[in-house]
Amino acid sequence: MDPNNAKSPQPLPEKTASGRTIYHFRPHAYLNLLGLQRLVPEEGDSQVELVITPDLMNPNGSAHGGSIFSLVDTAMSGALRQHVVAPEFGATVESKINYLKAVRVNDTLLCTASVIQRTARLAVLEAEVHNQHGELVTKAMATFAIIDRKSTRLNSSHGYISYAV
Repeated sequence: MDPNNAKSPQPLPEKTASGRTIYHFRPHAYLNLLGLQRLVPEEGDSQVELVITPDLMNPNGSAHGGSIFSLVDTAMSGALRQHVVAPEFGATVESKINYLKAVRVNDTLLCTASVIQRTARLAVLEAEVHNQHGELVTKAMATFAIIDRKSTRLNSSHGYISYAV
């Protein structure tokens, strides 16, 4: 590739289509694949926005629950990040999600997540997802393990991470 003809990377937009400010944390391929936008939170510890595209629909004509769960889990992870200090990080160990209203193509979802309790080893979080009309479409709670990165190791022969909680 000729470096003189190489395109320079385009700057990320500072606002979402709905006008909310984007929080630039670090690139994340899975979030980009789904179209998740981490925001500077206006309330709660974390907010993430998702515009439902045709690729995120299930065969029944509503948004696939997995895409909404990814929205919720991403927002909760962001919320927990506000309550841990490096080298700590969080990992989802349990979650419960209620899908309350069908979500359609072109709906814009806003997930707000907050830590409701944190101990040395666990955190409990809650999240709500509202559509562009302000209607509650999903409610979730989850438990995250608080892990010290120093006590984490990658088992390269099996491809998994082991840690002590």
